[in-house]
Amino acid sequence: MTTKFIATGSAIFMLAMGVGFTFFPHELTMQIVPDNASHTTLLSQVMGAMYIGFAILNWTQKNSLIGGIYNRPLVLANFSHFMIGGLPLLKTVILKTTSSSLLIAATIIYVIFALLFGWLMFRHPLVKQEK
Repeated sequence: MTTKFIATGSAIFMLAMGVGFTFFPHELTMQIVPDNASHTTLLSQVMGAMYIGFAILNWTQKNSLIGGIYNRPLVLANFSHFMIGGLPLLKTVILKTTSSSLLIAATIIYVIFALLFGWLMFRHPLVKQEK
């Protein structure tokens, strides 16, 4: 699995989340929190902006050397986001406090990306040999 695939995949996922939470915050938060308040919609829109910013960061760095000491801030930021965000999602799904398929899918994606960026953090990037 190449780093380009990981960066592109996370960029596409974050862009989808960003567009969704920016333009459909009420609809998405109603799927997660049925008794949605107006402040939740506002926070969802701000979160959507964060997702779009992260997506742009990952998309612009997808062709760079990633792993080990290369692009370490990018890897650390992504790992931190997916790990810190994935833990409460995982706890919610394990304790079965939700039955939202959207939340379960997001949890699976978060855990996968947390593992992938954790793997990138400690691996030396593969450099193609010149012939």
